[in-house]
Amino acid sequence: MGVFTIASLALIRQAFPDQVARARGIALWTLGGAVAIAAGPVLGGLLTTTWTWRAVFFLNAPAGIAACLTLLRAAPSPRHRAPFDLPGQVTAVLALAGLTFAVIEGGHRGLTGTVLTAVGVAVVSGAGAGAGFVVVEARRRTPMLPLKLFRQRGVTVPVVAGFAVNAAFYGGVFVLSLFFQQQRGQSAFSAGRCSCRWRRSPRSSTTSRRGRFPASARGPSSSWGC
Repeated sequence: MGVFTIASLALIRQAFPDQVARARGIALWTLGGAVAIAAGPVLGGLLTTTWTWRAVFFLNAPAGIAACLTLLRAAPSPRHRAPFDLPGQVTAVLALAGLTFAVIEGGHRGLTGTVLTAVGVAVVSGAGAGAGFVVVEARRRTPMLPLKLFRQRGVTVPVVAGFAVNAAFYGGVFVLSLFFQQQRGQSAFSAGRCSCRWRRSPRSSTTSRRGRFPASARGPSSSWGC
């Protein structure tokens, strides 16, 4: 996510050489992210409640089509001819697939019996593919992901910070969605609305009349009103 954020901001800087127009572009970029963060859980919860959780994946199709149509109006970027990095693509896909399978299946079925064996194989395969990706990218003249970028502090620091922020944020979204639905028995749509309120005021400093602790310290039900 951090790499994508840096790349998207770099595209904005390239598309808008004028500082005033660039400021407007960054403002729209920020607005789009804010709207998506607020509306995503609510819309996803509504689709899950009224249809099925698989419906959320169908949103990618119209969103992708709209993005492609919007790109037709944008000025083309300068072309940099480079050969297709097939080894890098293959090792990256294998690494992500192995680790994703291990996390999903291990958490869903439990680490017992054949599942434990399958998860272990997936972890080893994913880690090996990840190491292979690093070796391949370090040796290729035109790598998919130039590793030398991470030698620059201006790249490494934002990527690490972005990873930490997104891991904490989306981890909180995941845990809270389980809390609202499994512990409090709310529907997916209701949990989405509560998550939206959490994003709006995650750190309420309202002092309780019954004690000296903030209202947010007493739990989600008292500080978010859901």
